[in-house]
Amino acid sequence: MVAMARLASGLTQENCAEEIGISQAQLSKLEDGLVTTLPKEAVERLVKISGYVESFFYQNGQRVSLGDGFFRRRKVIPAQIFKMCEALINIKRMEIEKLLPKVEIDGLHRPQWDPDEFRNGAREIARHLRNFWEIPQGPIKDLTAIAENAGCVIVHFDFGSPKVDGLTTYATNGTPIILLNPKVSYVRMRATLAHELGHVIMHRIPRGEMDQEAFDFASEFMMPELEIRSELFPLNMDKLIRLKMKWRVAIQWILKWANRMGVLKDSYYRVLMMKISQMGWRKCEIFDDEWKIETPSLLREIIDFHQTDLGYSRNDMMNLLLPNLKTFERDYFGAVGALHAVG
Repeated sequence: MVAMARLASGLTQENCAEEIGISQAQLSKLEDGLVTTLPKEAVERLVKISGYVESFFYQNGQRVSLGDGFFRRRKVIPAQIFKMCEALINIKRMEIEKLLPKVEIDGLHRPQWDPDEFRNGAREIARHLRNFWEIPQGPIKDLTAIAENAGCVIVHFDFGSPKVDGLTTYATNGTPIILLNPKVSYVRMRATLAHELGHVIMHRIPRGEMDQEAFDFASEFMMPELEIRSELFPLNMDKLIRLKMKWRVAIQWILKWANRMGVLKDSYYRVLMMKISQMGWRKCEIFDDEWKIETPSLLREIIDFHQTDLGYSRNDMMNLLLPNLKTFERDYFGAVGALHAVG
């Protein structure tokens, strides 16, 4: 756990050893399990530097390697930042895992479907899922509510890097934990969530084509081909803006989906993308601030259940989660709801 806290704080082993007043050799042996204790002064400094309570360093915790393929990111992430992201995610997963045994999350059944078993792969799975979950035709207004109703815990999460948009990890009981960067636009966050939902439904084991499959799933799920195809003629910037406002997705996503469907020729696709660049919309499109970012509520409901129904005080929650004191209040207290106790 010392290594995890160090990495989550963005420190190299050398830097951390210097900060807490021990040799790098001593810290290395501790992280490898060759020694089990640190001087009291070193522990106190580590608590101050990292923000994690002292008990955090003595808990049992298993690091899960997330793998580069699980991150939905904009660019290649430097190795040190990747390690920091992975540590932060592992810690968040362990915290949430401690909350799940006391609650039973009711809602939609969440199937596990293999694209290879469907004639039209990920697109067909998306169509099946909309029918299976009885989602009405037309735009999806609140994707977060649908995913949470299917038992996914969604967390707005600071990855420590603006280059990471989202990621899905799993609790030991199989509950998907979808982490989303809250600093992106409404439409980009919805695209990331739809992408991650595709991974939840189709991919528990990484495979080479999983990102393309997740894109096809997300596109069909958010903009069903049978509904949007006729709206793509003729396709110009005015039409794209109207489609964005209707379907609540990015203009660039509409273009990529139209191109993927074969509706839009590569040459015209490039022309429209160049126009978007000329207008300065590649990173921030027109009307991106039209909607408020969808707010998850399931984790807040779980916290509220522990406090209201099980009588957990804030100190009890702190002793259970062993969180980072710098972000504890922000991360775990807010909107309320209701759940059912297990057993």
